This record gives sequence, structure tokens and C-alpha cells, in this order.
Amino acid sequence: MKNNYHFYNQTFLNPLLRGFERSGASVDRILSRSSLKRFSFKNPAYIPMQVLYDFLLILRNKKYLDDITENFYSGVQINEIGDFGEFLAAQPDLYTIISEGIKYEHLLQTNTKIKLEISGEIAKFYTVHLDSPSPGRDIAEKMAFAISINVFRMVLGKNWRPVEIQIPGFSTQWIEAIIPIDNTTLTCGCEHYGWVFETKLLAATN
Repeated sequence: MKNNYHFYNQTFLNPLLRGFERSGASVDRILSRSSLKRFSFKNPAYIPMQVLYDFLLILRNKKYLDDITENFYSGVQINEIGDFGEFLAAQPDLYTIISEGIKYEHLLQTNTKIKLEISGEIAKFYTVHLDSPSPGRDIAEKMAFAISINVFRMVLGKNWRPVEIQIPGFSTQWIEAIIPIDNTTLTCGCEHYGWVFETKLLAATN
């Protein structure tokens, strides 16, 4: 029987760990409860997705964070998450940022496919996750959603919001903590996270 193993760019965890430090929490103590303690964060590397999921579940179950997405990832900028984040942040416009993200999506996390569909005046950006649904993956997906929203805001301004947001599941409170959804259509029960916006915004310069 064939097993598929997926990996996560550990530099994406650095903003989360820095957030713990700023809040006065002991990062060493938190890591000691997780298999993450076996990995070095001194150099860019990858960790198994399941190790990340287990770590996120420890955080949730031990109530180190009431809401990981709201408290830390809603403010994370793409240039804070390693060399690849800095590379994307240096691209000249939104279309190039997205195109380069798709081209090098395997450098982000191997369980995710990034998609951009353009239909006339409307475009749709969305992500598809390849591994099986799980509570840990659910937390990681919300983190990725928050980071992606901030990539758009980096170019379009902090008050930007999409025409439509599409999410799996039916819980919306966590989204409202990241981005206001007034005047935005919210579609629940989808197979992916995505948002619809005006195609002309792809030409916006960074």
C-alpha cells in the first residue's frame, strides 16, 4: 500500500513562535511537548505535515492560544516567513506574486495546490489540500488562509476585501476576526478555501 507524505516549510512557523515569545510564553516548554523538538529552526528546512498538525492540536488542547489564526496569523506579512516569502514580496504586481506562488508552490507546503482562474472581469484564487481532512489540517488551513489574505492586502491595502469568500465547513466567526465580511458574499460548505475578486486588481502594483 502506497503512503503519501507531505512536508511543511518550517520558516512559516517562525511568526507563530515569535508570537509566543512576545506574549511571555516559554517556547522551549511548548516545543518540549511536541515532536518539533527534534528539529532545528536555525536553518530553513521542512517538517512532516503530521508533526505540524500534532503541534497545532497541542496548542489548541492546552489552550496556549484561544485562536491561533486571530492572535498571530492575521497580522503576519509574507516577507516575515523566510526567503521565499521575501522573494514573493519583491514581485512587482499581484499577478506576478500569484503566478510565482503557483510556480513554486512546492516550496510552501507539499499538500497544497494553488489555483487562479480568470473568467472575464472576475477572477478566483483558491487552494486545494491533498491530504485527508483532520482537526490539525483544519487549523493549518486557517493559518494559510490568513497569510494569503495578507498577501492580497500587501498590494491592495489593508481595507481590501474580496467580492466573495468560499470556505469548507460552516463556522464563520474566525474569518470575521481576520477580515470584515460586510459587503462580501460568504459561501460555506465548499471543497476549498478561495475568494473571488475583480480581474483588474491583478495589475495592481506592489
